[in-house]
Amino acid sequence: MPPVGLIIALILLVVAAAVVAIVLAARAAHARRVAELQAWAQRNGFRYEGDRPDLVSEHAASSGRRSVRHVLSGNRHGYSTLIYELSVRTGHGDSARTRNYQVVALDLPSPTPTLSLSREGFGSRVLEFLGVHDLRVGDPVFDETYRVETSDAGFAMAVLTPDMRSWLMTAMEYLDSGISFTGRRLVSSRHTSGSRSDPDAGLVTADYLAGTLARVPAQVWRAAPPPGMYPGPQW
Repeated sequence: MPPVGLIIALILLVVAAAVVAIVLAARAAHARRVAELQAWAQRNGFRYEGDRPDLVSEHAASSGRRSVRHVLSGNRHGYSTLIYELSVRTGHGDSARTRNYQVVALDLPSPTPTLSLSREGFGSRVLEFLGVHDLRVGDPVFDETYRVETSDAGFAMAVLTPDMRSWLMTAMEYLDSGISFTGRRLVSSRHTSGSRSDPDAGLVTADYLAGTLARVPAQVWRAAPPPGMYPGPQW
């Protein structure tokens, strides 16, 4: 029988080899993913930026440990556009849970009050963090479909014209969890079952967000608050 010390050494060697194999496999998978996204970005006129820790602070109302990765930046229909993966990890040990989202954000023409339209509850946390309130627009079908929260009822009513409400009812299939005017961006997100996002689906979302902005009456932008009053997204 081999000495006990030799057996222990062999076990440790096997464990170490397994750990190294797992790490190398993870690195290889990450490298493949980066290469895929870089190729996608080149085909679609975007730029692959990798991780963007600065964007984590823009999700301050999401409880848990947050990370932003695989950021794609570009221009869609004249709007500066971001498509990226957001992971939110809550709990510890056996109760730990990670939820992954694909986030699409278009820069607004000018800063605005905050306005959130949500269908599944995710968006409802966006503006609770900022102390805003619910709003009924007086359209029974729309009010039953969307929960509206805003820091400025006048702004919300100016945006939610009959044409805009009709558009949002049509577009809701593509704006999974609703939309949020977060101060300087129009944002939509969707929960992804795995950790990988779909940039092609992100482009479709960006198209619908651009269509949403195109339906905002011009006077809304002219009446927007001065820069600095709304520092940016905090959801």
